[in-house]
Amino acid sequence: MLSNKNDRRALERHVLAWLKTGENNPEGRLSLFDGLGQRVDPQIQRLAIRNGWAEGWFANPMRPDWMVCRLTLSGQRVLASIRA
Repeated sequence: MLSNKNDRRALERHVLAWLKTGENNPEGRLSLFDGLGQRVDPQIQRLAIRNGWAEGWFANPMRPDWMVCRLTLSGQRVLASIRA
């Protein structure tokens, strides 16, 4: 897994950035791709799901191995607490 606190913090920053993509999307749908057009790392998705900030939504018919997720109420609260 992650070897030190800096690695964990970096991963958490990536998770928060990913969660922000769901704030303005219909039904909180989270992006499959980052700002550079790269697929979101599944490790980021798993961490957000494990913490209850995101949830699996439906299977992607074009790419069944990709998780389509949406922001949960808990994820919305985390983002709101950062803004406060």
